[in-house]
Amino acid sequence: MGTRAVYTFKDDIGTFHVYKHLDGYPEGAVAFIKAAFEAESPRCEASALAVAFIIANKRPKSSTTLTPHYDEHDDLEYRYEITKDEGEMFFEVEKGNFVVSVFKRTSAFRDGPTYFLIFSGSLNEFEEFAKKNTY
Repeated sequence: MGTRAVYTFKDDIGTFHVYKHLDGYPEGAVAFIKAAFEAESPRCEASALAVAFIIANKRPKSSTTLTPHYDEHDDLEYRYEITKDEGEMFFEVEKGNFVVSVFKRTSAFRDGPTYFLIFSGSLNEFEEFAKKNTY
């Protein structure tokens, strides 16, 4: 399904955006984020996680690329922010020291993008949210 999304990985060093052309609904996003962590070491920075996301989720006929910012794409339905907890050096799945925030587009495509926060919490909580809230 052509549900477009941008995934933003943020830490103290920088912010890195990845555009993904397909399956950007929450249930798909959970799988993509988990795949990125599985492809990278258990401890990583936002930049490494963004690269791992691309490598782990690249598919034929599906665009998965770095992008300057989510606002470069006026056709997104969702955007996701994966943000490391303040004071932590690395993203660590076992520690769960990061937050996943989910934003859904609320405006008509012709009106320009407006997003509404629909979820913010741990990866495990996001997985439960995604199972119960398929849009």
